[in-house]
Amino acid sequence: MPPLSSPSLDTSSRAQLLSNGRYTVMLNAVGSGYSEWRGLAITRWREEPVGDSWGSYLLLRDEESGETWSPTLQPYGIADGIYANNFCDGHVSMTCQQESLIARLDIAVASDRDMEWRRVTLSNSGERARRISLTSYAELVLGPAGADAAHPAFSKMFVQTEWVEQDGILLATRRRRSPGEPELWAAHRAVAPPGADNGGEYESDRMRFLGRGRTLRHAHAMQASAVLSGTHGSVLDAVFSVRRQVRVAAGASVQVTFLTALANSRADVLALIRSLGDRVTDDDILAGAAAYARNEQVRLGIDAYLAERFDGITAALLHATSAFRSTTALLERGVGGAPVLWSCGISGDRPIILLRITHSSDMTCVEELLLAQRYWHAKQLGIDLVVLEAGDRDGAALHVMLSERVGAQNDWLKGHSAHIRAQAFVLRHDDTSEAVRNGLATAARIVVDAATGLPDSVTQRRSTIGEMPARFVQRASGAPSASRPVAAIPAGEFDNGLGCFSSAGRSYTVTLQGGSEHAKPLGQCHCQCGVWISCLGRRRWLYLVEQQPTKSTDALAKRSGQRCSFRGVVSARQG
Repeated sequence: MPPLSSPSLDTSSRAQLLSNGRYTVMLNAVGSGYSEWRGLAITRWREEPVGDSWGSYLLLRDEESGETWSPTLQPYGIADGIYANNFCDGHVSMTCQQESLIARLDIAVASDRDMEWRRVTLSNSGERARRISLTSYAELVLGPAGADAAHPAFSKMFVQTEWVEQDGILLATRRRRSPGEPELWAAHRAVAPPGADNGGEYESDRMRFLGRGRTLRHAHAMQASAVLSGTHGSVLDAVFSVRRQVRVAAGASVQVTFLTALANSRADVLALIRSLGDRVTDDDILAGAAAYARNEQVRLGIDAYLAERFDGITAALLHATSAFRSTTALLERGVGGAPVLWSCGISGDRPIILLRITHSSDMTCVEELLLAQRYWHAKQLGIDLVVLEAGDRDGAALHVMLSERVGAQNDWLKGHSAHIRAQAFVLRHDDTSEAVRNGLATAARIVVDAATGLPDSVTQRRSTIGEMPARFVQRASGAPSASRPVAAIPAGEFDNGLGCFSSAGRSYTVTLQGGSEHAKPLGQCHCQCGVWISCLGRRRWLYLVEQQPTKSTDALAKRSGQRCSFRGVVSARQG
């Protein structure tokens, strides 16, 4: 394990895919990520480079002091916490040291069953015993990720939960809208050692877990002495959350395992999640995951070095980063979005790698990227590889060679994993319009020059060192925020004491009075009252202004924008 250190500000420096070919878990450097099963999203995740607060988390609470933290930076990163990450193909380990208590989170996917395994090891090096509660939290989708992103509120309505009291198992399924839809069941449970509580606390209603106007960082269920409500059934926004409480004696260690399993029927998923402990141990899970990763490398014809290089640039496919994209000047030329690429058969719905090649002597880079595409495809990550051939004196021969390689690649992709779509393309520079070339340069997450080879600079960043990012630091309850200079508020039009129009009527400014609960920065605003919204309308246009922007309003704005002229520019100033 690398030495414990403060984490880096760069949250997209590393992302690891853990998969058995059917069930895939993605984890990044701060502990966020997603789970997928046979091409369907199990948990909700969005590409959010600022907050990066989507994923499956384990939350810790000291039952004596009420202090909360997490073994990962998200969602409860603490300023004085010491963190370390260890990524490898088949297994991820994340560690946090908080005073005398070290929490290590190990994550793997079972190789022989569709089960996600997360084990927390609490080690107490202090002189007194600690009473710690461990709480899981994950927002459920259980359906196509695209449909959930387009209609989140509608998608959430069809997830139903159930609590199996006998084994302490939380079930969830998506109610089918037609007989042709496949049946999908998910199960979640926590396995604790003898001497722990009886495991009766659970929650499947996101609203009850978070509380009104709160975020996960200030969740109501994680406040001191708060208990989970035990709500299940036809909830409108389903989550998986179970809690176990353990006592960690001085100088001792305790392990708690959290399991998530997927199957096509209720009986199958219950049998699957009950199997761990009866016939399968934690060591079996880790050994099986490591063996499966090695066998997959052999099957794909890659070695550990290439696998490490491919893992090192996976984050750039999931989080757009300027380090691997085109220059700013090229990005500014691209207009029209994905429709520009449709003339070449490229949908633009998947991450794109753009490879520019001029000489046939650079085919080694092409072969590496074709292997990388197969490697990611085997881990249920579909990407499009576009080879842009400029050509030289042997341009015709080079194009024929590239076409043969790309054709064989597409045949391989079609024959493996029908749930994940991916494709390779070869285009000639002279036969492609400037608009398409600019569109490719803009859309590509990774741009590679075959002469310089595949980038691998981020692969060496195993355990990153730097100062604690302010947006990940959890401030103690009731602690005052750091003082900051108050920006001057420009004069506006139609000021009503709460806000006014500004920028010649193109935006609306909400003024937060100093000394009130809402005088905090919006990113950390903790509101107990209802959200203040102003709706202005006239004939065929609608204008919504909100004091505390939320993701629900953003989704509403996107959908409303298709039916009317909508502007949602809101600025907030502290005064």
